[in-house]
Amino acid sequence: MPTSDATLDLLNAIADVMVDEFGISRAESVARIDEHWHGQDLTSEDEIILHEDGQYWALMIYEGGKGRGTAG
Repeated sequence: MPTSDATLDLLNAIADVMVDEFGISRAESVARIDEHWHGQDLTSEDEIILHEDGQYWALMIYEGGKGRGTAG
């Protein structure tokens, strides 16, 4: 997927959190990120995803979009 420098930094931060906090491999974290944003153009410097941090997105992606406290 195409990215800007800012979104690439965020994607790397998301992968780092997933590896550190969830104990998954870097390859698995990258695969989950790719699946989550498959086919999207993330080249804008003001992407909406930049309004949240890596911790937020790692949790959302790892848990499949189910936030804490929501019925599943």
